[in-house]
Amino acid sequence: MRIPDDHVERLNMAAQAVESEVLASSARWFVLFVNALLIWGSLSVRDRFDPPWIVPVFILCAIFAAGSLWTNWRYKLYALAVFLLGVSVGSLVCGKVFDSEGDQFRTIVYAGIFGIPYLLAARRYATAHAPGREKEQAQAESCWEILRTPERSEGVIQFSTGSFWTNSNEYRLLNRGSYWAVARFHRGFARILPKFSIVGPDAVKFMVLPDGEMMVSIGSDTMRAFNVSPPMFGLGHVETQPKTAA
Repeated sequence: MRIPDDHVERLNMAAQAVESEVLASSARWFVLFVNALLIWGSLSVRDRFDPPWIVPVFILCAIFAAGSLWTNWRYKLYALAVFLLGVSVGSLVCGKVFDSEGDQFRTIVYAGIFGIPYLLAARRYATAHAPGREKEQAQAESCWEILRTPERSEGVIQFSTGSFWTNSNEYRLLNRGSYWAVARFHRGFARILPKFSIVGPDAVKFMVLPDGEMMVSIGSDTMRAFNVSPPMFGLGHVETQPKTAA
């Protein structure tokens, strides 16, 4: 992946790497559990593998893929993605190790479904952690540490979207002058499956409608905001839409 020249684009790439790190961290124990099951399963049918050295190689790869998630290795998400996709492809060609075609099909599908998102996240993560990107990474991580805190931090704009009764997403925004840090949390998965990005200073706009409701634009997305936190009213980014004449 090409490293962009624009400062905000580099920061956004670093933000995507933070998002990928959160994804990896939240899945570490689950991956460890699943890989342990895969190891146990391969040992229970090791006599079906031909040649037999496939089993120890598979076990080493499973341990390496799961263990790498506890490290700061730049390519750790690639290790997990390649392992999962390898399990998917391997299950396709090693059908005799399964008790039924249904078990084989489920292994192929599930390993592929989990492997592809990690492969996409791995690309962003590895690029953002390339040598020389330490400054942008530190800035993005600093913003994330502020935005991920459930409490209303000073200077953070917080609001919900969806409807008044079904607030589907929670947004937290931090204005750094030359850029905005934007975190979106899905209700019910807050702080676990976030969306984190960094955009330019003019990419975020607020507008008060004639009926008093608030509209927020982030890039090309415009949404109705509820439960807006007070700090935004002092930032000078709020526009008021005039009432139309009767």
